[in-house]
Amino acid sequence: MANPFRFTRATALAVLAVAGVLLVSGCSGEREKTGGTRAGGSLTASLRSEPANYNRYVDAKAAADLLSLLLHARLVRINRATDELEPALAESWTPSPDGLSYTLKLRNGVQFSDGHPFSSDDVLFSARALYDPGVNSGLAGLIAVNGKPLVFEAPDPATVIVRFPSPFGPGLRLLDSFAILPKHKLEGPLAAGKFAEATAAGTPPAEIVGLGPFVLKEHVTGQRMVFGRNPHYWKRDASGVQLPYLDQLTIAIVPDPHIGSSNVDFC
Repeated sequence: MANPFRFTRATALAVLAVAGVLLVSGCSGEREKTGGTRAGGSLTASLRSEPANYNRYVDAKAAADLLSLLLHARLVRINRATDELEPALAESWTPSPDGLSYTLKLRNGVQFSDGHPFSSDDVLFSARALYDPGVNSGLAGLIAVNGKPLVFEAPDPATVIVRFPSPFGPGLRLLDSFAILPKHKLEGPLAAGKFAEATAAGTPPAEIVGLGPFVLKEHVTGQRMVFGRNPHYWKRDASGVQLPYLDQLTIAIVPDPHIGSSNVDFC
């Protein structure tokens, strides 16, 4: 049987690949000239399904995987063009001599989409939720080595230590799937056994908080999901312009199998 995670990630990346084409230019609305790029505009793409939950930890479908890429961020990421491991929320890392642990330094001043500061506590919380038997996340078995979970430690708010249970050649590449969740929003629901309910489809968009480039603005079941720029997104381009360039991304829900998941309306 095919790995469902690989399938859903490939589907989501197909949509993002199309979005990436226009992230540097936009296609409608007001635009502001910023160096060699144009900020602003909107993009409409389509997807064949929609999420039952806005949290990839509890929903393995393509739409939830797409939301994870849009709404959340990782400690490190694999560049799909170069296949190189790149910094993300962690700006640097140092392996131990035996290769069984990595010390990651987190970026300063990073905030969630609601303005709450990000720290190593959020990483520890995310790991706790990931491996919680009550959550029963499909990601837990993927972010593991020989069936054993990784161990996360935080000596201070800006440092995370990741320990592997045994030697693992790909190293931190394993964390490309590890989306960091907001402890301040989801710790209570996790403790109460209502982790999945806290992010179920239909939850008010303002309650869905993340570190990714976009925020969820609207979800009309069976019709569309609308995303706006995360005003607190940490990433900037080489000229210092805050990303993403797009003001709005609309994902139309189009279940027709004859329409590809990356179909684009060029405004």
